[in-house]
Formats: sequence, C-alpha cells, structure tokens
Amino acid sequence: MRCSSDTNPFGALLDKLPLPLVISLAQAKERLDSTIYRIINERRAAGVDRGDLLSMLLLAQDEEGDGGSMTNEQLRDER
Repeated sequence: MRCSSDTNPFGALLDKLPLPLVISLAQAKERLDSTIYRIINERRAAGVDRGDLLSMLLLAQDEEGDGGSMTNEQLRDER
C-alpha cells in the first residue's frame, strides 16, 4: 500500500518507514485483501452464477490467450 508516492518524490522511501500511517494503511490493505480473497474463494467453490459482476468475472475466459480464467489477483484488481 503506497500512502504518498503518487504526489511526493520521496514517497517510495516514506512508504518503507515504520510510520504509524504507513503501518495502519498496510494493515488495512491486508484485511481488505483477506476479505476479498475469502469472497472470491467462496464464490469459486460454490460455482453459482449470481448474475453479478463477480460472477461475470469468474466466468470470463481468455479467448485470445490460453482460454483460462482470471486469477484471484486479477479478480481482486478489477474495478
């Protein structure tokens, strides 16, 4: 989780310091990622199309590549 590197030229360095904000943001990102991955894994295991965006993404196939489905990381990163 980058807290300041988008607007500050020293942001990448600041992101590595054990500052309370940096630690808090990293912990929040870990909790959010954990929740998202749990939801993805539950939905993959259920195999049910609920007609929502996550179902559409889980059913998507790479028609131009290897025909595989999206990884958990790709699903997490979709907006």
